[in-house]
Amino acid sequence: MTSVDVMMVIHFHLQRSNGIFYRMDDGMKEFQQMLIEVETEAEHLLLARHQMVENDRIRNANREAMTGLRRKAKTTKSSVPTPFESIMKEVEGSESKTLMKEICKTCGNHDAEEHTWMMFPGSDFFARVPFHAAHAILDKEFPDEVETPLDVPSRKCFAKYRGLKSFRTSSWDPKESLPFDYARTFGFDNFSRTQKHVLAKVLEVDKGIEHECAAAGSYVRLHIKKVPLDVASKLCGASRNLPVVVCGLLQHESRIYVLHFSIKKHDSYETPIKSKEALSGLMIM
Repeated sequence: MTSVDVMMVIHFHLQRSNGIFYRMDDGMKEFQQMLIEVETEAEHLLLARHQMVENDRIRNANREAMTGLRRKAKTTKSSVPTPFESIMKEVEGSESKTLMKEICKTCGNHDAEEHTWMMFPGSDFFARVPFHAAHAILDKEFPDEVETPLDVPSRKCFAKYRGLKSFRTSSWDPKESLPFDYARTFGFDNFSRTQKHVLAKVLEVDKGIEHECAAAGSYVRLHIKKVPLDVASKLCGASRNLPVVVCGLLQHESRIYVLHFSIKKHDSYETPIKSKEALSGLMIM
């Protein structure tokens, strides 16, 4: 029993009372009309859903057909056969012409002006469109599709790819493809916590709280043992013109790090920089 039948039953029960029929209420009529409209919209939605399923089926069939045409176009010099080639020969009274050799990254060897048949999604309507245009439409609709040569096995074309039995359970180390030098790099478990701890340590050193450390601004005298004579003479000669800077490595300054950053050339530097040229610079952190 549909909603309309239920409404009619309610209508008759409300109409009859003590053997006397009363006029149906206007609000009940509006409610009945609303139910009819809802049922009509539900039927339209159901039909639209069936139409979407049919469109997907036609699109997949069209994709398989066009893939076959594209592969055959790369291995033959004759024109691309159409689904209605025999019919078109009788109607037009012409035979297929030989394709011109034209290299195209999408279509291969073909004539750019050659027409082929293409079905519009959601209908049974075929149209003759340029061969290159049909491939451009398919490449835009399926950008992840990869063409493989017919004379090379696919296992060789995808030798650098890895096949996983399951994306959820198969093991894959994300660091296995990194350079071997990356194994000596230091990785921070928590960079913010390490930064906070190091800054607090530096503050203690500046205040002189840390033992065996000179406070900032204090005067110290350094005695360096076992310095070669030539090195000592260079230092003494350099100290007459420039100050000698002495510094030591902190806890993490002796480790190797991998940094990712971008640099911008200064406007005053006009010399062109070659691609992949090794650059050296000073970074202060």
